[in-house]
Amino acid sequence: MQEGLCPQNAAGFKLKERCPAANHRYAVVTGIAQSCALAGAPIFGVIHDKFPSYVSFILAATLGVFGYCGIYFTRDPRKMSLTISAALVGLGEIGMIVSSLALVTGDFIQKEQRSWIAAGYSICGSIGLLLATQLGGLLFDSWNNRAPFFVLVRSRLHFIMLSTKLLFRLYTMHWL
Repeated sequence: MQEGLCPQNAAGFKLKERCPAANHRYAVVTGIAQSCALAGAPIFGVIHDKFPSYVSFILAATLGVFGYCGIYFTRDPRKMSLTISAALVGLGEIGMIVSSLALVTGDFIQKEQRSWIAAGYSICGSIGLLLATQLGGLLFDSWNNRAPFFVLVRSRLHFIMLSTKLLFRLYTMHWL
């Protein structure tokens, strides 16, 4: 509504019908994010196989940070920066899924336990999605309409910092 894609009196549940331009833009941007995620899954599989496991994880988190920051700072949904940011988000999200699952079910885990660990990972991931959605929604209502992206940037930055700290510790202990 603020950017002219929807009339001011169009608030309500039938935004799809009342704001076709905004709905079209939403469909294009989410389609790009999902397409990049689909294309990025095998790419992150190859990266995980060719480089140390943590490289794909940190790369995915970094792409997510840039993508969510881009969305956070984009004021006009018609700008190309939003499209590029959505592509980065799609790549970052699928990269996090592929690389983190590969990390928690790696060769250092006994073969009999991998399915249990993968199931636990999936449950924890689902709970994390619910919590992030709830927190983002609460902050959207009480603080800023871009707050959900802020939450996602913060979480990715924490992943990067914790991973880097762990890698540094492993390196100084000569385990890498």
